[in-house]
Amino acid sequence: MQAKAPVFGEIYQDDLGQLGRVWDNLPCAELGVTREGGDILIDFFGQPYRVAPEGITGPDGQKPSHARCVVLAQAHPAAP
Repeated sequence: MQAKAPVFGEIYQDDLGQLGRVWDNLPCAELGVTREGGDILIDFFGQPYRVAPEGITGPDGQKPSHARCVVLAQAHPAAP
């Protein structure tokens, strides 16, 4: 298996940091998502994903692909 470039981890951490800065003010009802515990549940192509400033997990409980993480972390109105 090919090793991932460190930049992907840096982007993931930056995205989580941005999410953390707006976390308390996310308009969940407007976004069509729900909060459950400390996570926001997002239905992404018919699959439930958990998003929080601490990390993103897919339906299998594992971290999704980098591309999915970027989309899920940036899918809010305060995203740059």
